[in-house]
Amino acid sequence: MALWIVLATGCVERTITIRSDPPAAHVYFEGKEIGQTPMTVSFVHHGTRQVTLFKPGYEKLHAMEEIKAPWFQWFPIDFFTEVLWPWTLKEEHLLEYKLEPAKEVPTKELLNRAEEMRKRAYHIQP
Repeated sequence: MALWIVLATGCVERTITIRSDPPAAHVYFEGKEIGQTPMTVSFVHHGTRQVTLFKPGYEKLHAMEEIKAPWFQWFPIDFFTEVLWPWTLKEEHLLEYKLEPAKEVPTKELLNRAEEMRKRAYHIQP
């Protein structure tokens, strides 16, 4: 009976797959770099997640993604699927992003901004 209880415990595998166009963008998940797209990461809790993608030559992309719980993770059903259900349940989420090419700033405008910052810094110092 004890062996049956150990073997009959349920399990839920939760994953988020992150893809980008173009691929090979650096992925920051909840503020930590976790790799490059395409990639799959496991998670424990549902809720809103912060995703940032960065690739040289493209605009940095920031997104807040709500990861909603499926029906088998709602209370009180979750007790049965997590503890008593004898098979593994898979919960998969897909997040896809399109990165925009970086905008080039004209050299003259960039130099003007630098000069303005230099003037502000000069006035701030004692």
